[in-house]
Amino acid sequence: MNPYLNDIFNQPKTLRDAVEQFDPSSLLALRTRLLNADFDRIVLTGMGASLYAAHPAYLALQQLSLPVMLENAAELNNAASGAINERTLLWMCSQSGRSAEPVRLLEKKAQVGNPVIYSVVNNAESAMAIDSDHFSLINAGEENSVSTKTYVNMLAVNLLAAEVLLDKDPGPMKQSMLETTEMMEAWLEDWESHKQVLDELLGDFNDLFILGRGISLSSVWCGALINKEAAKTAVHGMHSADFRHGPLELCEDGLVALVFSGAGVDVDLNAETVRD
Repeated sequence: MNPYLNDIFNQPKTLRDAVEQFDPSSLLALRTRLLNADFDRIVLTGMGASLYAAHPAYLALQQLSLPVMLENAAELNNAASGAINERTLLWMCSQSGRSAEPVRLLEKKAQVGNPVIYSVVNNAESAMAIDSDHFSLINAGEENSVSTKTYVNMLAVNLLAAEVLLDKDPGPMKQSMLETTEMMEAWLEDWESHKQVLDELLGDFNDLFILGRGISLSSVWCGALINKEAAKTAVHGMHSADFRHGPLELCEDGLVALVFSGAGVDVDLNAETVRD
């Protein structure tokens, strides 16, 4: 079996490891500081799949009474550096803990006001983990190819961390994630049949768009990125509403859109996009 497929098949096990080994203790001090209003904003950042895996946590944290931002680490190093100050909780995501842009942010910590840094990483010995004030591990193990296990585990740990900072019991979410690992295993047992169905649904295409809203956007963006990297195919990942503002005019034979249905109000809105 090639290493990429092997990493995909290991996703249920490594997700289970991430959930079972998640340690909220490193976040309790941050939760206390949030309750004491020590921060005036939270800025989540990363690059590529690690940034996209922070999106659901970013949405969850909107329940807080302070501003929460999600920003590309390269922009925080340059045009958006004013978003960071001494009262910022800078939440950094990097599976390797060595990505150039987040590491550069760490090196500039004093220049941007010494924010409190919380990192979510896969390696406790990485520069990011060592130089952060607090960190959590995603426990995805070694990854042989493009982001698979690390993306799924980064999603999970970010969401569990958000639950703790929202002063909630992460137990119900952990249980839900463990149930998800069982569904993943069941799906992967018959992966070749699922692949055939997907092949038939997509058919031949010239252009492929992946569309969604809300929490689905993490996998919309990551799906487009991974297909470029792994399949060497130019796949476009967009917000469903953005697709209506221009790209909809591209619709003709040869264009296929794969739409994440989402949850809540997003289901009806995405169904309307499909009908159009």
